Amino acid sequence: MRVQYNLDIAEACATCTVRFERIFCDLPDDALKQLDEIKYTTVFPDDVVVFLEGQEPLGVFIVCAGHVKLFTGSNDGKTLIERVVGPGEVLGLSAVISSRPYELTAQTLGPCQFQFIKREDFTRFLSAYGEVCFRAAKLLSCAWHEAHEQVRSIALSGSALERLARVLVAQQDDGRPVYPIGGVRVRAIVADNYCIGDGRFQDAAFVHAILKIGA
Repeated sequence: MRVQYNLDIAEACATCTVRFERIFCDLPDDALKQLDEIKYTTVFPDDVVVFLEGQEPLGVFIVCAGHVKLFTGSNDGKTLIERVVGPGEVLGLSAVISSRPYELTAQTLGPCQFQFIKREDFTRFLSAYGEVCFRAAKLLSCAWHEAHEQVRSIALSGSALERLARVLVAQQDDGRPVYPIGGVRVRAIVADNYCIGDGRFQDAAFVHAILKIGA
């Protein structure tokens, strides 16, 4: 095992010690052997764009180590972060299966290791192994459920503070909640005099929100 960007690089999926904890990586031995033959191990440093929203899909990227930000943008420069994903996630899965452009932009948050599989090789891989198809469907189903919960929390929450609390509670890392199991309490403090600026003028000020999260 070699080390790059302080990451322990796993060259072969079949010998990965954590593959049993991940939906798509815990495959039968024959499928793993085929996966090792068609994938390309790659490592990206921090703040690198893996693929762009609207780009034709070249293939899928299995996240082995590190975290990736998935976001969408508008023509006027506004961005919306949909989620942050970690090891075990398969980036570009829906785009490759549907033969449509990538829906989001993926950007590394720190060094990351990926296993890249070309689109043609991945579709043949799906056709050859039913278990792989099932795992891909399960990942897509989880993504749909997460998107549904996000839309539901935005549409049905009574206030901006409630929406913030719901987003924080929903955050997970490797399938485990990031914040305490007891939930998150959000409290607002009234500011009668304030100025919200974008930093372009010397007299512009910012209103900061401080979150104190504890067990």
